[in-house]
Amino acid sequence: MAYAYNANYATALATSAMEKFRKTLVDNFSLKNILMKKLQEKGAVKGEDGGQKIVQPLLVGASTTVKSYNGLEELDLAGQEGITAGEWEWKENAGTLILSQREMDINSGEAQIFKLLTAKMKQLDLSLRANMATQMFSDGTGNGGKDLTGLRALVTNTGTYAGIARATDTYWQAQVEATGAALTQAYMTDMMLATQAQGLDGKPNLIITTSVLWAKYSSLIQPAWRVEDQKLVSMGWDNINFMGVPVVWDQYCPATYMYFLNTELMEFIYHNNANFKQIGPIQPAKQTATVYIVRHMGNLTATNCAKQGVLTGKTA
Repeated sequence: MAYAYNANYATALATSAMEKFRKTLVDNFSLKNILMKKLQEKGAVKGEDGGQKIVQPLLVGASTTVKSYNGLEELDLAGQEGITAGEWEWKENAGTLILSQREMDINSGEAQIFKLLTAKMKQLDLSLRANMATQMFSDGTGNGGKDLTGLRALVTNTGTYAGIARATDTYWQAQVEATGAALTQAYMTDMMLATQAQGLDGKPNLIITTSVLWAKYSSLIQPAWRVEDQKLVSMGWDNINFMGVPVVWDQYCPATYMYFLNTELMEFIYHNNANFKQIGPIQPAKQTATVYIVRHMGNLTATNCAKQGVLTGKTA
């Protein structure tokens, strides 16, 4: 039987498709962004129900109560100052999918409507991911301070981050090497060691840089030393290990930067009510169109900055 076009039915089809589309957005942001993928593997992509700000306890020092003891010897009950809290703003991102009545009339068959929706949803997916992936490397001041508070704010040694002034609280300073020079393995080794020397156990488990610096590092190592994480390769990320850590390139990483990240000490927090949530369908009062809004609210956070590092000013 031929399909009988009905505007209400077309809107219902679009709404149903948009509801299923949300899972695609969530999965693609978490699985097709290397930093988000690493955070997800560590269980560090988390939802919260609300609050004026995102409040995170910080791990800034070792407990002084830990010691060897014997039998009934008293243990140290002194209060610890190694745990404090940082505060991050909720940052919002959104995109819209608009179906004009003209488009729905022209594409009035069921198959045609789904074809149109598929193209528009793919465009929105790619645009949202590109926008938020760019912001993951930002300092949070872009677009009037509305961008995500990304790696440029997290991995540095100056300014105020999460409400904590680094000039006063030096434990909140990341490791930074900013000499303008060609990238060498010596710079990379020194940064890896610098991040490991900051009190707590652990080292970077992900190095992110540009395609230019990734190619430079590739040229520095002998073929016999070339080791890859095949799991990352299978997911589309070229990588070469350095001291047991995968080095990947990201098209959104700023020029001359190479980040040494300990994702065990980072989290991405999203609002449970705004994790690529669909709003709509909305019928504008003065337009013959149906509008769907996809909204996200969250931010990148850290529990320790001293064990994060960055090389800047590096060239091939």
